[in-house]
Amino acid sequence: MVSTFKFADHVVGVLIESNLNDELVHEVHAIILERLKENKKINVFIEIRTGSTISLAAFLKDLFFTLKHAGQFQKIALVTDLVWFQNVMAVKDLVMNAEIRSFSNKNRMEAITWIAQ
Repeated sequence: MVSTFKFADHVVGVLIESNLNDELVHEVHAIILERLKENKKINVFIEIRTGSTISLAAFLKDLFFTLKHAGQFQKIALVTDLVWFQNVMAVKDLVMNAEIRSFSNKNRMEAITWIAQ
């Protein structure tokens, strides 16, 4: 299940409350693309709730999407307790101009404050 919220016109927030599979990734990408129609560059907040998993296919699909649209992101905040996914985000930071930060679920308020700036 995916929920969204909006901080500002250029910020999109996505809460993922179930396992992340191909279908769910497609839904998240559609939400991001809609916001990109309204703004040249956006900030993205993604929270993956504790206990959720990510399939390899979903991960790869998201990686290619993010790299394809790399120039359209200013900031990306990832909130998750999946340490391996946090580490992958650090690698993305090396190939993207966007600021990318990972936060644990207990630090989600810090992530919200950072992405809204």
